[in-house]
Amino acid sequence: MVETTETLETGVSSVTLEFCPSVLIVGESLSALYTSLALADKGFQITVLNNSQNDNAKAPLGLSGAMVDFIESIETFGCDVPEEFLPNQPVKQLIERFDTCENIRFLPGAMPVRCTGQAGAFDVLLKTTNDDTTEKSQYEKIQVGAIVLADDKFQPTSLCAENFGLQPTTAITSFPGLMLNLRKGYIPRSIAIVMDLAAEQGRLTSSMVFTTARYLAQRGCQRIRIYCRNTRVSSPGLDTIYTSARSAGVEFSRHDRKISLAETPAGLIEIRSTDYELGREITGEFDMVIFADLVYKTGDECVRTSQVFETFATKPLPGQAGNIWLTPCKTNRLGLFALGMDGANCDFQALRTEAELAAFEIHQLLAEPKRDIIDDAAVIDPEKCVSCLTCLRLCPHGAIRFDEAEQAAEISKLACRRCGICVAECPANAITLPKFTDEQILAQVTDKKKVTVFACTNSAAVAAGLAGKQNFADVQIIEVPCAGKVDPRNILKTFEQGAENVLVLGCNPEACKYFDGPTRAQARLARLKETLKNVGFNPARLQWAALTANETDRFNKLIGESSQDSGFNRE
Repeated sequence: MVETTETLETGVSSVTLEFCPSVLIVGESLSALYTSLALADKGFQITVLNNSQNDNAKAPLGLSGAMVDFIESIETFGCDVPEEFLPNQPVKQLIERFDTCENIRFLPGAMPVRCTGQAGAFDVLLKTTNDDTTEKSQYEKIQVGAIVLADDKFQPTSLCAENFGLQPTTAITSFPGLMLNLRKGYIPRSIAIVMDLAAEQGRLTSSMVFTTARYLAQRGCQRIRIYCRNTRVSSPGLDTIYTSARSAGVEFSRHDRKISLAETPAGLIEIRSTDYELGREITGEFDMVIFADLVYKTGDECVRTSQVFETFATKPLPGQAGNIWLTPCKTNRLGLFALGMDGANCDFQALRTEAELAAFEIHQLLAEPKRDIIDDAAVIDPEKCVSCLTCLRLCPHGAIRFDEAEQAAEISKLACRRCGICVAECPANAITLPKFTDEQILAQVTDKKKVTVFACTNSAAVAAGLAGKQNFADVQIIEVPCAGKVDPRNILKTFEQGAENVLVLGCNPEACKYFDGPTRAQARLARLKETLKNVGFNPARLQWAALTANETDRFNKLIGESSQDSGFNRE
């Protein structure tokens, strides 16, 4: 909420915003458990919900949490597990803390239905009953300052005996089935654990399989063979477990994803596969066969939850093409975090680290109930706005909403990143960005120059500074917050005032702080060049290039090429 407007001693206007000290955590996972406790310890009020239909659930443990709990149980049976491989606190203790914490409200079975608002004041509508009928369903509205999506993105494979033409049998099961048998004290004489069949697995599956195989060997299982495509030991402590498993007699066979199963007259399960490393067929008979693969969830509840927040975020949730500015827990929208997105390729330590990082980011955002921020966000003139919602659809940060009362779009002063993409894209010219208005930008075009460069402040402008502007007497450098801010009308004005060539220099797409800047700029320039060509203007006089802040040699090369003649060419 915007409370007041005041003027600082510097003359820069500021606004005071209020922040709700509550956090919503959605998901059933170890990450959700860690994040809930970390934020509760900092004094925040936490609401946790997941898709579990178990009203008696005490905590959002999830599959990853159940796996850690199982490994800790194995440790109590005398199977040593490296300290770095386990959480810093036993899961049972975490659950006890969660269950008794006064700052945590747990709603198993609740579902998010709708989310509106901005960081610091998200309004979320929850469906709090398990009944699918609208008449009997109960709903609740809550306001939170931040949202964390922390659901396990994976589940055990559905592969079973029927997939191989066999009758249902308890001798062929998934990893949770094996865990249940081991908790009952059943140790098979021989066992085959199959990985990488449904999909290439990551460190989480490897850690469970290697630990369990070593435990079985220490508990008297006479023969253990792990069928896999590759062995992954990059997780902390995992190489130690792998080495000790092999020393205990665990066999490894690297299959080519073509495995057949058959039941022998003796009631054993026969596995046939080709070991691509040995180059020959491998046959083995086992009392039990375990399919250990984890696959991504596709359940209706998981899909509905994702849709609520993906639509709300306006971009796919997390990490636009591996953008370097996003930490593992951040999304494109301020106040919205996503944990465990690596799925089965994470490990237990990574889950804890992500949770701690999310808690730190949220504390930074919500620590103060009120905070002054500089009022230099983009502004929409409601008199000019035609409600086309172009800005709302294109904002890479979800910082724009439609104000029903004003019948115009409105920009959040907190969520706006001051990139200017919406300014350049607005067809009604209804948006301005303080400090980078069209008048301020064009005022920099003072003399006729051979080359005018629109330089992104995060990359090209830095490269120009390192190269030394004194080396470019016939070059005009115009700094913009992002290449996505460069408006075709500004470029045409630059040509009109005498520029022979125009360069638009921005970041590489994966390095853009605003995610979409280079993509928007390139698309806009391509359309402008086509228009220039159609009216007989040489489109080669306008060029785009991407570079990083330290690429001074590349910057000098681009300037040199553009200065040679009108209608320059380059790679």
